[in-house]
Amino acid sequence: MYGDEILEFADGAQNLNVGVNTAVLTKPMYKPGSVLYWGVKITTIFNLTAPITRGLLTLYRYTKTIISATVNNAGTGYAVGDLISVVQANASGGIVRVLTAAAGLVLTVEVVNKGVNYIAGAATTVKLNGVGDDALTLVIVDRLALDTLGLGDVTGGAMGKARKQYVRRVPITIGDVSPTPAPPNCFNAGEDIVMVATTEANGTAETGAYIPFILYQNRAENFAAQPLWVEGLAA
Repeated sequence: MYGDEILEFADGAQNLNVGVNTAVLTKPMYKPGSVLYWGVKITTIFNLTAPITRGLLTLYRYTKTIISATVNNAGTGYAVGDLISVVQANASGGIVRVLTAAAGLVLTVEVVNKGVNYIAGAATTVKLNGVGDDALTLVIVDRLALDTLGLGDVTGGAMGKARKQYVRRVPITIGDVSPTPAPPNCFNAGEDIVMVATTEANGTAETGAYIPFILYQNRAENFAAQPLWVEGLAA
């Protein structure tokens, strides 16, 4: 494995039944590298009494690129295969292709170029070919799910020993040459690694708390391979 030493990032104690889609740990990445392990340390024993919905944590990589896009406003005059530039403040380079259309209305698109510095949310477009009316608007997704970790026992009862650590290794390929190609879970400088409670644990008298943590390894890189790195001017 290349790069600097393995580093740890942890947050304070989190409630077991935290609300759904709550970010319980966010790590801004200032250097490129790989996420190696992630998990939780139990601070208070889990006591989940049936009926219970298993809590679920998901580790996401917020890439600041276009991972996928759905149609918000279909526009008119588009045809399958049309190339379209995706416009969002402070972002550049994103291109999608019309995948399906009906009577000139765009139904679905596919990503051709992911671009750089895009964030989740609305985006406008400008056609690169064809006769579309440039009224097509999109909703961008900029995150990739890396792994999931369950919290709780669907059958109820006690689960989770205090002070124990429940850890998962993020799948990784290490036989690469930096900076290209990179392992599939390698982040770029400027991205965020976020642990999200994607399912809320709930039931009768559930208790329990945990500290989320991420182990990661930075790697040496050059400016050219990191578009969100901008070399600063001397004062």
